Amino acid sequence: MTLDVTTVVAHFASSADRYANTRNLPDQRDFFIKAFQKLSDKHLKILDIGCGTGHRLRGFRLFYPSFDLYGIDITPNMLRSGQATQAGGINLMVGDSLNIPFPNQSFDAIIISEVLHHLVSNDRVESCRLRELALLEILRLVKPGGLILLHEVCFYSLWRSIAIFHLSYLFSRFNFSIPMLNVHKNVVVNFFTLQELERTFKQFNLEILARDFHSYKTIVNWLSGLFAHPVWVKYVLQQTH
Repeated sequence: MTLDVTTVVAHFASSADRYANTRNLPDQRDFFIKAFQKLSDKHLKILDIGCGTGHRLRGFRLFYPSFDLYGIDITPNMLRSGQATQAGGINLMVGDSLNIPFPNQSFDAIIISEVLHHLVSNDRVESCRLRELALLEILRLVKPGGLILLHEVCFYSLWRSIAIFHLSYLFSRFNFSIPMLNVHKNVVVNFFTLQELERTFKQFNLEILARDFHSYKTIVNWLSGLFAHPVWVKYVLQQTH
């Protein structure tokens, strides 16, 4: 199997209606919503990379009506499902997280949630490079002093991350799927370890302004994580110079 964007699109296209019907709008307790509380009177331009059906942007519209909101996603079906229930003032477009069609320093803040682990090739080393290229694209687009809001699934041990990459690649190659264990055909994943992720922040001079950790300690996550619970981690970041 040769990995390209069509495999990712194929998976998420089949999940679009489910995402549109099951993703809840963020409320005032949401980590990313709270990150902008002191900026609520500003006229900020925000980009959500991998926005899916746009549920997060709809939540932002409720709390921050003065913000200009943009969303980009590689899956047209996701955007079409989102547009059916979309609030006004939100701009959705099809696009690739590695090549986003906006000029340099276009945004006051950029959100990227559970996207980086889907940027994969046939080789894990190259897949890790794709994650870095996505971060470079974010840094190109965000204004000096702007915020980067990042949400990822991570593991504590490198061997699990490597093993899950190779197993998911193998399962995809043979169209093998166990949905109840989060194993899907056309889905290859390359998860960070927490150490890798925060080391990458230092590499790109990204200061951690705030962070939030949460583990979903279910048997499904434990099994799909190779007998360890993954951690969902959120950061508010700002580049230092």
